[in-house]
Amino acid sequence: IDAINVPNGMSVQVIGEQNRVATIIVNGSEEAVSNIDSSTVKAYVDLTGLTVGEHTVEVKVEGENTTVTYSPRVKEIKVKISETK
Repeated sequence: IDAINVPNGMSVQVIGEQNRVATIIVNGSEEAVSNIDSSTVKAYVDLTGLTVGEHTVEVKVEGENTTVTYSPRVKEIKVKISETK
């Protein structure tokens, strides 16, 4: 799981039992699903507007194949934003 829009001078750490790897559920026709290039599917959290501290953030998924739908198995994760030392 990537973090985007990390505030300048800050670092991000996933806390709790989750790790930085997401299981993604893909729904669509068998042909469409079997032809997905996994390198084109990205899971991320958007940290826009967040400050130092712990936050629960929504996991979002995007992929190039628009004939299928993507959803993360874990919908939210906890992150800790800290000042970079």
